[in-house]
Amino acid sequence: MGIRYPGRAAIDPSAPEAVGVCDRCGQLYNLRDLRYQPVIAGTSTLITRLRVCTVTCLDELNEQERVVRVPPDPMPVSDPRVENFAVDEKNFLQLTAYVGQQHMFQTVGAMGCELTLVSQGTPIVADFGAVGVADAVLTRGRHIAAAVDAVGSVDAVLKYTAQIAADFGAVGSVDAVLTQAAGGLATISLFASDTEIDLPSITAPASIAAGDVIVFLNWARDVGLPTTAIPSGFTSISNVSLTNARVILSYKLAVGGEGGSTLTGMTSGTDDLVIIVLVFRGNVPATSATVQDAAGEMINTAPSDQVVNASGGNPPLIVLGGFASTGAFTPGFSPSADATFSDTSSTGPQLDLAYKIYDSSPADVTMSKTDTGNRNTIVSCYIEMSS
Repeated sequence: MGIRYPGRAAIDPSAPEAVGVCDRCGQLYNLRDLRYQPVIAGTSTLITRLRVCTVTCLDELNEQERVVRVPPDPMPVSDPRVENFAVDEKNFLQLTAYVGQQHMFQTVGAMGCELTLVSQGTPIVADFGAVGVADAVLTRGRHIAAAVDAVGSVDAVLKYTAQIAADFGAVGSVDAVLTQAAGGLATISLFASDTEIDLPSITAPASIAAGDVIVFLNWARDVGLPTTAIPSGFTSISNVSLTNARVILSYKLAVGGEGGSTLTGMTSGTDDLVIIVLVFRGNVPATSATVQDAAGEMINTAPSDQVVNASGGNPPLIVLGGFASTGAFTPGFSPSADATFSDTSSTGPQLDLAYKIYDSSPADVTMSKTDTGNRNTIVSCYIEMSS
């Protein structure tokens, strides 16, 4: 009689018992050693009909498969107080918007909020009531652009132009430059003017500041044709000449330091020279000045009319017209110029510079001049200023 292979079952001839095959690995075990495989189903545990060995095949239950019974939401309450999540998400170390009431920077006057002086722990109020110095001590931070004489003392001019926003690096201390929060260069005005005759240079107005636009109109006549020359740092707009006379219109966007400096133009052995300087300033310093539609003509008869097409420009802008002749004249400027500056050299030639400012809705301007002698001249353009 043959003997059956016992597999992994324990066989006792004196106490025979049943054996069975594992439903997973197929090995032979004592039937008593095979377990029913449980599984998680929903919120309960079920017993399957699989019988498996405990050596390699019996799976442990994975509680992650069990369904979690979620309790109901709590009952709503009357007149709740919800957490201000917008404040929780705000980075208060990098404020670039209003702090406190929105009106505190919108009127000409006190700043309307207290800034703590770190060294003394006392509140201060900075006064922006006029174009001038902030009448208070501001704690020196890392990014204050103005010069600081002592601990916290600002000696620069802070101008009120529009709403102002400030960054606050810590509680109470200003840690950044006070900047214009809205708006930009919106208006232009004539800030200064001067003329000079019979000399090749002129002293620039003393109060020129960075962001001003300086316009330089120069007439020169000599035995021969005068050599082109404009002040250092200036850009030529129009340069016209005939035989022994030349007129140059040039400009510069001031960078600071021009006030009181010497502006040198053309020379003449006969001292037949005229210079006119105009300085224009915006409500805020300009960062760019762009010349458009420049033209010029010098002729011994009546020059052709010149139309400055300012209607296509971006305001605010300045329309300029320069006129010259060996005889006296009245320039044509339509619509009428805001002002005209004129001077005559000791030898007779007349030089005029007229302008018109458009802060909005610019219109085309026509320059004209009659024949009043020789070297009749018109130079024209418009200059867009922006910040």
